[in-house]
Amino acid sequence: MFKSHKIKAGFAAAALSLATVHAAEAEQSAPIKYEAAVPVSLDETWALWTTEAGLENFFAREAIIEPEVLGEFSIHFFPDNAPGMRGAEGMRILAIEPGDRLLFTWNAPPNLPHARSQMATVEVTFDALSDNETLVTLTHGSFGRHEEWALTRAYFEGAWQVVLGRLQYAAANGPIDWDNPPDGLMYSPPSREDLEGRVDAAN
Repeated sequence: MFKSHKIKAGFAAAALSLATVHAAEAEQSAPIKYEAAVPVSLDETWALWTTEAGLENFFAREAIIEPEVLGEFSIHFFPDNAPGMRGAEGMRILAIEPGDRLLFTWNAPPNLPHARSQMATVEVTFDALSDNETLVTLTHGSFGRHEEWALTRAYFEGAWQVVLGRLQYAAANGPIDWDNPPDGLMYSPPSREDLEGRVDAAN
């Protein structure tokens, strides 16, 4: 009888430990989700995300987009860098439903080589709030369980807020002047050490 209780207690402890691990993994791999109200029509907001000129207004200095399923979706934050170090190079559109949603692959920054060798996904959806305002919802997910995915998530929790801020600014004021950007609308890429510190603090 005593042995049986000990065995049951051991199973309970193991189950609790496993549940704790699964909860931590679920939190680490949970998608990032942000919303932004953009002060232009749905059609204008859609054009900002699905044309090269639109993307270069707010996302980065240089963009390549082939607006079709499996078409290229590349965002070059550093277009003068060597290939492989320019930003989100060679991403692909997975779904494009005009005026509704855009889904594309997305990679991690170069200082996270394991995660960068894989692909996550970003979905952007569009809802008209009025004739002159659009709700953009961005969801970045499909993160893995390797330790670098937690760092990737921490990186983009900051990066996407800046990108959406630039989207709102460009819609209201015109294209970002990349040589003289507005205060607070550029993202300083954190080092791997900084990202590890953020993750440790969050845990």
